[in-house]
Amino acid sequence: MVNLRSAYDPLALLQESAVFGILPEAELQRLAGTCRLETYKVATLLSRAREPVQWHRLVLRGHIEISARDASGDEVVLTEFGPGSWPMWVACVTDVLPANDTCSSAGCVCMAMPTAELRATCERWPQLYRRILIEVGMRMRMVMEWTSQSVLLRPEQRLAKLLVILARTHGITGTAGRLPITQARLARLAGCSRSSVSELLGLLRQRKLVDAHYGWMQFDDLGALTAFADDSATRAGAGHSR
Repeated sequence: MVNLRSAYDPLALLQESAVFGILPEAELQRLAGTCRLETYKVATLLSRAREPVQWHRLVLRGHIEISARDASGDEVVLTEFGPGSWPMWVACVTDVLPANDTCSSAGCVCMAMPTAELRATCERWPQLYRRILIEVGMRMRMVMEWTSQSVLLRPEQRLAKLLVILARTHGITGTAGRLPITQARLARLAGCSRSSVSELLGLLRQRKLVDAHYGWMQFDDLGALTAFADDSATRAGAGHSR
């Protein structure tokens, strides 16, 4: 790991946070002093399933994956969180042990806060819990959207829905944006083959909803992509083709 304090300002990051930004300046300065900046040159296991999480991380570059692994060692990526995300709220503010592993991407940069400091700060400033619940609630809403709608969508819409959710978890909030993701990783998240993803991206490109590049996707109109993913008329008219 390389210390990046010269490039990233922990105090400024906390001040801009939707959760921590309500704290008094003195408390923010104290909390910032407990943080460290990390970079991972290769994909790295950050925390194991069923073990306490020691560090609460804010993704600054790259992404953090949440994955599940069976007894034989086979792994599936459940979701990922990009810049601006704190992936592990529940495990860090409660005694509930995480059910899954977390892993950084290659080139991932994070600001890490000791879990013990986070909990102590929440005890002193309980109003933080309401803001944390809002963050967790928004995340649960995205999970419910994916689990409930993806089984009803035809493949082209299903991939569009996944891209919309990934755009949100990577902090893309405007009408246009660039999502750093390979087709191979997208296939892992979608649970299909890379050739299927390539074919479906081609269909979305024909609709001028996504422009696929090597290692990233470009959205020029995220609203249009969202509308297509949620279009019940398109879903009903096409049925399931795969």
